Amino acid sequence: MMAGYKFATIKRILALKSEDFLKSIDDDLLRAEVRKDMIITGGSIAHLILGEKVNDYDVYFKSYTTAYNVAKYYVDKFNNLENKPKWLKGIPIVKEEFRDNIKGETEKRIIIFIKSNGVAGEKEDEDEIDIEAGIPIKHKSKYTPIFLSDNAITLSDKMQIIIRFCGSPEEIHKNFDFVHCTGYFDVYNHELHVSKEAMQSLLAKNLIYNGSLYPITSVFRLRKFIDRGWNISAGQILKILFQISKIDLSDTKILKEQLVGVDTAFMFALIKELEKVEGQVEETHLAELIDKIFE
Repeated sequence: MMAGYKFATIKRILALKSEDFLKSIDDDLLRAEVRKDMIITGGSIAHLILGEKVNDYDVYFKSYTTAYNVAKYYVDKFNNLENKPKWLKGIPIVKEEFRDNIKGETEKRIIIFIKSNGVAGEKEDEDEIDIEAGIPIKHKSKYTPIFLSDNAITLSDKMQIIIRFCGSPEEIHKNFDFVHCTGYFDVYNHELHVSKEAMQSLLAKNLIYNGSLYPITSVFRLRKFIDRGWNISAGQILKILFQISKIDLSDTKILKEQLVGVDTAFMFALIKELEKVEGQVEETHLAELIDKIFE
């Protein structure tokens, strides 16, 4: 592992990335709205502190209205792509729904709805892939939408827009699973915030579970972190398992919702299989599917 970047350098990297992204938005009013409400948070800041390669930059918004407007903007961009998925029936749309989360709370959600009968394709080395279409998407401009899911919009150039959660950084981070991912960069105020707890977790590479609406996702992420040399105590694992124990995973709708937070490139095939299942999920078959995907 290389030495991590200093905070001043991290701020400069995130500011330059933010400005590059903002310049790509061709709607002046939306660009101003995004600049005011945009924060970058999650794994990218942790990677920069540790001196690791950044896989992507996760963008969240302080305002629900901004998140909705951004979702509409990029879904329209996706619908105007020249290389359309052949299986796509109709067009992807942005809609609002009321859904219950695992805490039993009813939430107003921004949802990207895509009616499809496609199957997942394998990732290619040279082209960025729309996983749902299974075909390369050729993009001529920066920050082209290349994948849409219920909760997020993946753009080219290592940018991902999260529409699942919005609000203040503190409100957003209530839904994050591990403390070390809670550092954030406020684009408008040009401020980088990393808590003492997050820094301690990062420097010790010690996972601290914060609780999450997607504890199943946390289990898969845990496997990834352990492979990278992170540690986690038995007590922290128990916290994850205790939360999972309260979820009815035999319900395919609930299980699919839980899996949405996992890396879609790995889990899309599994989600498609779950959509074929009526009633309860047979755990042995499910385990075999997961093992096959992660191999």
